[in-house]
Amino acid sequence: MATLNTTNIKHASSSSNNIVLASNGSVTIPTLTATSLTTNTNFGKILQVVSATKTDTASNSTASSSWWSYTDSSLKATITPTSASNKILITGVISIGVDSQQYMMVRLEKNGSRLNAANGDQDGNKSRIFSGVWYSPESTPNTPYPNFIVQYLDTAGDTNSRYYNFGIAHTSGLSRTIYLNRGVSATNAFATMTCASTITAMEVAA
Repeated sequence: MATLNTTNIKHASSSSNNIVLASNGSVTIPTLTATSLTTNTNFGKILQVVSATKTDTASNSTASSSWWSYTDSSLKATITPTSASNKILITGVISIGVDSQQYMMVRLEKNGSRLNAANGDQDGNKSRIFSGVWYSPESTPNTPYPNFIVQYLDTAGDTNSRYYNFGIAHTSGLSRTIYLNRGVSATNAFATMTCASTITAMEVAA
């Protein structure tokens, strides 16, 4: 049976890491905790939250193959990160309608431009979007399409102020009116609906 030669081992009762080597050759290692594994005690904490909720309606005549970047303060989340390494969690819900039967598309934007990492990959001339759907106002004129839901975790990258917003488009070959928080119908009746859209940005410590 091999015998541990401790002649050249420096014995110590403790070290900076609290690891103890006893004279009999045994080693004691302290139990690691979450606190000992990271020096950032704020890791994972929500540091700030900004949110905007639009409860009224809006409309825009949008050309074919163009984007309506909705940057009104009523539906954009403006935030200034406290650290470039932190994360920004964006969540949002938007209700839209259009005055013709076609596909509707929604994308997440940053400072009014497409946030590439939050939308589909580049693939030829295909549209890079977060979500899309076929919409038929002829069958449901009183209501917009049920809510598009957006959720994405962005990296702050810097400590500059920025805002997150929605971009909306349609596939018609002509200019069409896109509606926000309503359908095509403007009839003053119980069955005609107005909706709410919202967007929230939360800074998460990293």
